[in-house]
Amino acid sequence: MNVWFSLLLVLGGVTLVIVYRLIDRWNKKPIDFPYVKRSTLYNRAERKFLGYLVKAVGDEYFIMGKVRVADLISIEPSLSEKQRREAYQYICHERVDFVLTDRATTRLVATVELYQNKPNDARMIKRAQNLDKVFKLAGLPLIRFQENDYYRVTDIRHGIHAALPEPSKVKTNSMITLEQTIPIPNHIPREPVLRKELNKIATA
Repeated sequence: MNVWFSLLLVLGGVTLVIVYRLIDRWNKKPIDFPYVKRSTLYNRAERKFLGYLVKAVGDEYFIMGKVRVADLISIEPSLSEKQRREAYQYICHERVDFVLTDRATTRLVATVELYQNKPNDARMIKRAQNLDKVFKLAGLPLIRFQENDYYRVTDIRHGIHAALPEPSKVKTNSMITLEQTIPIPNHIPREPVLRKELNKIATA
């Protein structure tokens, strides 16, 4: 009995030493993955639109690019852990093209997205529906402009101003609350519905 017990102690000690050395080796392993710097922050279409966006509202707002939705919208702390995880799933992998903030305080004013006219792209439609619901619940305007070769500065300025709420109605916190955690429908609208929804700002 004592022999077996001693043997187990020895094996246990050897195992701990091996595990410790493996962990130590892993921690000291150099980071040598083939990371490569991207050439630009924006693609060609985004860069072109950004130039017009700056001319339209650059004197009024700071314009941030490629911002994670999770950095713009919080989950209400009173939710259960399960509800928080479910709510977070809708935003954790998403980002928006541009964010407009107050120049003095960086208060969030609105978000701006470019979209391509692909009425049969079910994935794009579902993403648009999800983001529309999330930003509406949080009280942060999401404004879409259709990707084009040319834009009118006045149209962009008017579209943004028309989408902004009255100052008295602006929410101070962008949070999803318990009452707002309503499942987002899986329904994919028909082409006329999609065109109407996605073009309501771009054609204003």
